[in-house]
Amino acid sequence: MCVVHVCLLKVSRADLDAYSLLSQQRTAAAQAAGAFADEIAPMSVTQKLVDKETKAVSCVPLPPTATLSHARPPHLKSRCTQPLHR
Repeated sequence: MCVVHVCLLKVSRADLDAYSLLSQQRTAAAQAAGAFADEIAPMSVTQKLVDKETKAVSCVPLPPTATLSHARPPHLKSRCTQPLHR
């Protein structure tokens, strides 16, 4: 759902979060059942970190999305203050 739909339909944050969780659970179940076996290729992603003082460079693996629950959600309200042109 894009920001415009969220604004027009006045979807609550709680409803968006509930739908997102349900979508993630359905995807995980489908992946576990092998539904996407031919479409998803495993890959690892690393993040380059540079120490500001020593300039030492290190690469660390990024966590899977399931462990990003601590991430701050985007704030959609500020985007909905602009008038929509049709």
